Amino acid sequence: MEYRINGFNQIKAFYSLVFEQKHNIKPQHISLYIFLVNQNNRNKWVEWFKCPFDLAMAGACIGNKKTYYNCLSDLQEWKLIRYEKGVNEWKAPRIRLEVLNCTASETASVPQSEPLGIPLPIPLLTHIYKHITDNIYNNKQLKELRSVIDKQINKQEEGDGIKNTKEQFYKSELETAKEENNQYSKLYADCVKMIFGKNSSGLKLTGLLSIPNQLTFDQFTKLMKKSEAAKTNLPQMMLQLSNNRKYYSGKTSVYLTLNSWINKN
Repeated sequence: MEYRINGFNQIKAFYSLVFEQKHNIKPQHISLYIFLVNQNNRNKWVEWFKCPFDLAMAGACIGNKKTYYNCLSDLQEWKLIRYEKGVNEWKAPRIRLEVLNCTASETASVPQSEPLGIPLPIPLLTHIYKHITDNIYNNKQLKELRSVIDKQINKQEEGDGIKNTKEQFYKSELETAKEENNQYSKLYADCVKMIFGKNSSGLKLTGLLSIPNQLTFDQFTKLMKKSEAAKTNLPQMMLQLSNNRKYYSGKTSVYLTLNSWINKN
């Protein structure tokens, strides 16, 4: 039988499995599987394709190599993929997506969106809309007010986007810490709580959260080991970093910033 994948049906059938909850599918499994589907698509749906682990980890936003290989193993066990290791450490492993068939019963398991109970209003004709808005914003004061409101809306939307992205990042890293279950797992969870407001001020560490590259569990573990050797207080350093604009402004990595601080001590 010819190997043939339809990307749309593949993803549709995969999410049917997610909603059926037959397997313990976690966010990192979903992220990795969708990335592998994308890679197969880029390779023109060949039966076997190569995928280096560092590329897959970056594409699936998985920061821990052990978590990545656990996810691969799970996907293979659930018969979603087949995975063959490279012949040596310099050769990329080979991956094959198992063809998923989307049946009517599988589709039914996915929650459906409810139709609108009230019909959408008919939009105004362009010339009428322009006439109304021109009259509303003709006044200079109203124009200034509109500008202020637009800036506030854009700022809020930008802040919400950062907040959601960072919360998703730390949620994934907490899963990694939980799987590792070592002496730093609980400390990392406590630091994440501190970052999101469980501290003496009761406020989020917005300065630290403004830095693009946040702190993975692996990076936190490395910093804790160095901090213990240097007899410094890592959580206190994180608070200090966030409380002073000159410390976080223009920084690109929480890990690199804190690492340089520890090295100076």
